[in-house]
Amino acid sequence: MSHKGSFGHVRVFGGSPGFIGAPQLAGLGAYAGGAGLASIVCPDVVWPVVAAGSKEIMVHPESLAPWHEADALVTGPGWGQERKALLASLLETDKPLVVDADALNIIAADLLLQEKLAARKSLTVMTPHPGEAARLLGVTVEAIQSDRKRSVLALTNRYACWVVLKGSETLIASPEQDIYLNPFGSPQLAIAGSGDVLSGMIGAQLARVSKGFGRADLLICAAVALHGKAGEQGGWYLAGELAGVVAALRQRIERGDGKSV
Repeated sequence: MSHKGSFGHVRVFGGSPGFIGAPQLAGLGAYAGGAGLASIVCPDVVWPVVAAGSKEIMVHPESLAPWHEADALVTGPGWGQERKALLASLLETDKPLVVDADALNIIAADLLLQEKLAARKSLTVMTPHPGEAARLLGVTVEAIQSDRKRSVLALTNRYACWVVLKGSETLIASPEQDIYLNPFGSPQLAIAGSGDVLSGMIGAQLARVSKGFGRADLLICAAVALHGKAGEQGGWYLAGELAGVVAALRQRIERGDGKSV
């Protein structure tokens, strides 16, 4: 018999003054991707606001967060640049981890955190857009975009983890230097918050892997593909609506109605 715990618990670390929506979108993405539970850990200063706006997602202030209970972690959405100490602690855990948004920028500016990331033994996925990738490699955005294949391999080589290099024809690369091309997506995804939804979706797949269901390569690629396919659909304009489109597509696929997707 299945229950909400059977499908994994994703905990999102994010939020800061002025950026409270990002962790909420990541939590919705986790649910859309199939997680049974999603929760947010945010700085105490924004906790009342984030909690008031999150009906489906549990919200905890950092000072009281029992984050070790989750099956997978997502860190970075809307986080700001002041969470270096907490990020260092998260990098030392044995939990599967998605590193996104401001967490990537904090790591790009700190050699010790770069070393911690590269030394992780647990499943880790970085999700940079070209600007974040450029900072992580110390090059220009033009250099990233001129050879995206070489760039994604350089990231996996330096940081020893899975990398999802977002953009037109998103590339997914493994620590073993295998590359997968996502053929789905549209300019509709070029909207604030769509990447946060993706980070939550990937977190849901890492939670599934941690519970022994499925292979990491297939599930990570499936999350990126589903996100891209949802982006091609009509009838949505905002990232919060995108999460609903993702959920509907996933349910159709699970019912065996994938030919119409």
